[in-house]
Amino acid sequence: MTTGFYSFWALSMKLFAFVFAAAMPLSSAALSCSFEGAWPFQPDLEGWEPFAGDGEYLGDIPAPNVEVKEIQRGKEAPGMSCGDAGTLRLSVSLPDTTLYEIKDLGVYFRVVRGEDAYGIFPAIPLAGEANGNGYGILLAWLDGQPSEQNPINLELEVFFVSKGLQIGLPSVVTIHAD
Repeated sequence: MTTGFYSFWALSMKLFAFVFAAAMPLSSAALSCSFEGAWPFQPDLEGWEPFAGDGEYLGDIPAPNVEVKEIQRGKEAPGMSCGDAGTLRLSVSLPDTTLYEIKDLGVYFRVVRGEDAYGIFPAIPLAGEANGNGYGILLAWLDGQPSEQNPINLELEVFFVSKGLQIGLPSVVTIHAD
């Protein structure tokens, strides 16, 4: 009876080792970086009108309120961790006086001074996590370790884009990180 128990135990351990070894590549992939904080804005050229439900004209698209919440530079050499990523967290919101709703607008970034050498800002309007009358937007880029980084000094125009692709007034924001 003791021999049967040890045979069962040895078989169980072999099975466990096999399943564990087979799952390792999956768990490594599952633990890889995932930054979800901005995605492409979807225009609707056919169905969107710049009027409120009661027919009132919404007016010009206002300039956004933009706040840099956090800039974090990469801390490690490129590899298997997310430590080589730089991140920029922004809050972009509508003025309180507007009739527009954030769900009907995307956010476009245009570099007007400096060079976006890291490709932080895509050439398309973005949407982010809606929070009240604004978006929380998280942008990430491959930054590398500090010894390989260049300073970031950018001046941006940030403006809303409607579902009908009308462009609003810009706000200017400075992004600086050593």
